[in-house]
Amino acid sequence: VCTTATGCKKGTESAVAGGMYFPTGIAWDSDGDLVFADIRIYRIDEFTAAGTFVRAFGEGVIDGGSSFQICTTATGCRAGLSSSNPGSLPFPYGVAIDCKGAIYASTLGSGTGFLQIKRFGEPSTETPPCPLPPQTPGSPSSSSSSSADVLGPPPSTQKPKTGKPKLTIELNKGSGTASLEAIVPTAGTLQLHGKGIRKAKKSTKRPGLLELVIAPTKKVKAKLEDTGKATVKVIVGFVPDQGDSSTQAKSVTLKMARLFWG
Repeated sequence: VCTTATGCKKGTESAVAGGMYFPTGIAWDSDGDLVFADIRIYRIDEFTAAGTFVRAFGEGVIDGGSSFQICTTATGCRAGLSSSNPGSLPFPYGVAIDCKGAIYASTLGSGTGFLQIKRFGEPSTETPPCPLPPQTPGSPSSSSSSSADVLGPPPSTQKPKTGKPKLTIELNKGSGTASLEAIVPTAGTLQLHGKGIRKAKKSTKRPGLLELVIAPTKKVKAKLEDTGKATVKVIVGFVPDQGDSSTQAKSVTLKMARLFWG
């Protein structure tokens, strides 16, 4: 674990316990541990917030066997396998954790067992739906002795100002795509379009983080395969359930690893 005090350098690509090769999606659980997918070594890794390796899981991550395994520093770790077996993680791309603590991983690629979302949970982990947040006084679903308390004041005739989402774009180096993260200020729909990219959108019922993939069109993908990079125009629009819409535009240079065959 490096800091500003120690100085930092490029890490070494490795599949050992605590190593990483091509980390992609990342999430954190209720204990503050970080969980991420490693697309090149076919497994999910978990670290504490301080950077200590906790475990990794996938198919054959201890001994290369064709079964779901959980490896630690004590057992040693290796790259996982890519297959159609239930516990396998072929090209894991994104991760998420629900309120019960179960981990969801999306897998890419083609063929049987690919293009799936898989759920991993501790023994007896309950499935959603998750409990609703507690109601605040005056909300429509809370009890009240006065209809005025339930309904609240009459709505304003003017739209409230919502502000623009805070955007972060991270290149998925070598894959020809990028990840867009947007912190939205209220409930609404995040929309993604632009020259050279596919349209995408996602809605939310509360403020928070939304993620979308910036994926190239067929024409741009062909250029990426030929030259290794291509610049696209990304237009991000946010349409709140209440308030003013906003639009932001950015240029992004996508990169794709080129394969050379001898």
